[in-house]
Order: sequence, then C-alpha cells, then structure tokens
Amino acid sequence: MNRSFFALLVSQTTTNLGFALYTMVVVLHLFDKTGSTTLAATVTLVSVVSRMISTIFLPIISDKFKPPKLLMYSQMSQLILLFVLFELFLQVINTINIIIIFILLGFISFFNGFFSPVKSSIVKSIVSRSHRVKANSLISSVDQTFLFAGWTFGGVLLAFLGKQNTLFITICLIIISILSLSLVKANMSSKVESQEGIITRI
Repeated sequence: MNRSFFALLVSQTTTNLGFALYTMVVVLHLFDKTGSTTLAATVTLVSVVSRMISTIFLPIISDKFKPPKLLMYSQMSQLILLFVLFELFLQVINTINIIIIFILLGFISFFNGFFSPVKSSIVKSIVSRSHRVKANSLISSVDQTFLFAGWTFGGVLLAFLGKQNTLFITICLIIISILSLSLVKANMSSKVESQEGIITRI
C-alpha cells in the first residue's frame, strides 16, 4: 500500500469524525435554542434522506468528474457550508434560521454521501489487486473505530468546548481531509463503477 492509500485513509477518518461532531452540534444547538425534541430528532432524518438522495444522483455526476476530483469538490462544498453554519450559530435563532440550518444540513449530508462509494472506486486504482482485501479491511476497521470515537467523545468535546468551538474543530477536520485528498494520485476514468454498489453508511 502506498502514500495515496494512506492519504485517502486519513481523509476518510477526518471526514467521519467531522460528520459525527457536526451532527451532534446541530442537534444540541436546535434543542438548546428551541427545546424541541422533534426538531432535534429531525436532524438525523434529514441527514439520512439527503445521503440516500446523493446515491441516486452520484452516477449522473460521476460521468462528469474523475472520482478524486469529485471527492475534492464534495469536501470543499461541505467546508463552505460549514462556515455558513458556523455564522448562523452566532445569530439569534428564529424560524428563518432554523429553515436555513436544515437546508444546510441537507446539502452537507448530500455531499458527504459521495465519500463512501467514490472512495471504493479510488481504492481500486491506487491499491494492487493482491492488496485490496487487506486495504479494504484496514479501511473498514479504522472507519468503524473512528466513527465510534466520534460519537463517544463528541459529547465530551461539546461539554468542555461548547458548540462553536466543536464546530470549528469540524471545519479543521474537513480542511485536513481536503489536504489529504490532494495527496491522492489515482489514474482512472471519470465514471464511478456501478458494481461498487453505490451505498453509503447511515
């Protein structure tokens, strides 16, 4: 396994941590400001639905971009949207802000839904056939470990650092993910293979 693989692994790890943290931040923010458990629970619903929709559009979008570039664009889009979300958290909550937060949440989850299937396609181009089982096993193990860590220690970060600081950490994680993706060198066609089973984690 080469530098491109480990760069992709770092990108995936930071993306998963960031997604877990930002989801917890949004849930806590809405509950703190509105006291509504319904709104807080809707965050997960919007996230799941948006990620499912992204898998429908991915085959169309993947025809226009090579997988590494598609992954880079999706991460950069998330970064921009997170900055907007950070700014909203500094404002007084009202109905319009809540609607905008959910719209941002939907788009961030939509772009995040690209990562898993596109990543699988990239792995095929940067890891030799003889090492793919080992590579996919390592990716899966690290993935689940850091997802668990994100949801476990996210609450601790929120308690000690607050929502704005935790969201800022999320932004830093996405920046690290983008920098890591810039180190991935893959020679491949623009289309993500449908046999990869375009399925995202929910």
